[in-house]
Amino acid sequence: MSASSFCLVVDAACDLPFATVAHPQLRILPFHVVVGKTDIIDRREPEIIEKFCRENLSSPDASGGHSEPMSVDEMVDAFGREIALQYDEGLGVFVTSTRSPTYSRAKSAVARARVSSYAPRLKAGMTKPMKVDCLDSKSAFSGYAAQVLDLMDLVDAGQGIEQVMARQSATVNQTYVYMAPGDVAYILQRASLKGEKSVSGLAAFAAKTLNITPIIRGHRGESAPVARKFGRAKAQQALFTMAQNMMERGLLQSKHVCFSYSGAVADISAQPGYKELLDVAKKHNAQVHLVPM
Repeated sequence: MSASSFCLVVDAACDLPFATVAHPQLRILPFHVVVGKTDIIDRREPEIIEKFCRENLSSPDASGGHSEPMSVDEMVDAFGREIALQYDEGLGVFVTSTRSPTYSRAKSAVARARVSSYAPRLKAGMTKPMKVDCLDSKSAFSGYAAQVLDLMDLVDAGQGIEQVMARQSATVNQTYVYMAPGDVAYILQRASLKGEKSVSGLAAFAAKTLNITPIIRGHRGESAPVARKFGRAKAQQALFTMAQNMMERGLLQSKHVCFSYSGAVADISAQPGYKELLDVAKKHNAQVHLVPM
């Protein structure tokens, strides 16, 4: 099997560096992002993300913003168009199923795409049936991205679907994602709509009246507040310090540490704590990635 016969598929909720998004063996399954009357298709394209954030994050409609995954029919078309006629093997790794129906829809779409792609592949001279599977990342945002960056390292090393699936199965239980929300009331609203209880009404009230920012941890599809800091800046610094401590104690299970931010990433890269983290990462051969959320 040649290296190019394998493709990794992720959804646009994966906060990947743009250089990785452009990798020829990676495909992004897009979704709709809706704020008020604005509806865009998010494919992790830099210009689209920057324009969307600039025009919508300050909008009065932003508190009602939400994402909507592709339908099963749209996914079948995407798998047939993007994968079936270009690769023999494909693996989809999707945002945690506790937050999104993407994974369950993708499983249904893959089952249909295996059948519908058979004749077009034969016509194109591809005699082997397409081999595609799906996995639940049980993570989101930058945690999901760290998993995928690990998997892309295997892809670059010429590994196929079995090796990549084995790595992901081991990685799921080792992935932690931490979030310092700038607007706890919005997080509470979204959590309520999804049936989550990761931020209590009391925490939202405290954050609003006392300028307290909770730090929320996500692990294996579940989330809960694990700390509270006075102000967003101190909460962000706590995340830098946590990552730095993991490096210095030799506890990282991946060389990739990811940060994503819903705003201008220059706001983060200019912070002294982030610059100090980069120095520590260099000493420990870790790669720190900072990307738009």
